[in-house]
Amino acid sequence: MTVREFREKVRSRGPLAGYFLVGEAFQREEALHVLLDFLVPSEARDLDLEVFWGEEVDPSKFSSSLYALPMRAGRKVLLVRSCEGMGREVWRKLSTALSALPPSACAIFSGEKVDRRLLPDEVLRESFWAEFGPLRGRRLMGWLAERARRLDKELSREAAELLVAYLGEDLWALAGELEKLSSYVGERRRIECKDVQEAAGAWAVQVFKLTDAVGAGDVGRAMAFLHQVLEAGESANVVLALLRRHWKVLAKLALLRQGRKPESRLAAEVGVPQYFLGRYLQQAEGRSGGELAKEVEAILRAEHRLRSGGGDARTVLSLLLWELCGGGRWEGL
Repeated sequence: MTVREFREKVRSRGPLAGYFLVGEAFQREEALHVLLDFLVPSEARDLDLEVFWGEEVDPSKFSSSLYALPMRAGRKVLLVRSCEGMGREVWRKLSTALSALPPSACAIFSGEKVDRRLLPDEVLRESFWAEFGPLRGRRLMGWLAERARRLDKELSREAAELLVAYLGEDLWALAGELEKLSSYVGERRRIECKDVQEAAGAWAVQVFKLTDAVGAGDVGRAMAFLHQVLEAGESANVVLALLRRHWKVLAKLALLRQGRKPESRLAAEVGVPQYFLGRYLQQAEGRSGGELAKEVEAILRAEHRLRSGGGDARTVLSLLLWELCGGGRWEGL
């Protein structure tokens, strides 16, 4: 489902008791903004919107909040972010409350995934389930063009392809770079390939050096490049997105390298230029599947910390690089 389709369906169906938003994070977040605008006026959110985090949900408190009367809006909205962190027992305890939601309440669950088998049939029947898949190929090109139009710009096909070559398919990183390009070209409406090269080329090299240093376990170089990237004005979310992409490639290679495939095919399957494949293979070679899983988990923890206001961006990123370079997890955060 696309965000545009989601918006149309939300409006046509009217308010429902429950909503489940799962899948790709950027589209899910945009859909969540659409849904909140539809359900709760911005001036009522301080009283009638209550936010929970999946791993911290207390079933008793959640159930009690469902029956609290709205103060300003027509309904009380409970939002659970990162609901993939809710355990089987929490879902079991919530099932009764979710099966009999009062008319004045609405529950929204947003996360990477939800096991539908944990939900009673009556909950699924009365709820809106929206799943957002990754954007690739034509769909990704279309998304970039639409994103540029929102900024009152026109993005050439070549510029879009170069952006994807630099940043991969991460929508957070692509959206951020498009905004910078919009400012870079000023009053000119069309964004061309040369604009991407001029505005993002040098930056992309620096970020590649950063992810490469982290992947190689060189904490000194990694910290130096992190300082340069942040001083150049890059956002912490973009750095995290590119680190996550780097580790996704390493994890894929850890699985695919066992099949003795030609390097050209390996590069195509993991989505990196063949010229850089050797560096990725070298970094994947020194890591077990368990180590890669722990490192991906560390990146996700850092993302959660930043998006929930759990720390200064530079500190969170520095501690993450320390952990990814083999320094161990810093228990203070």
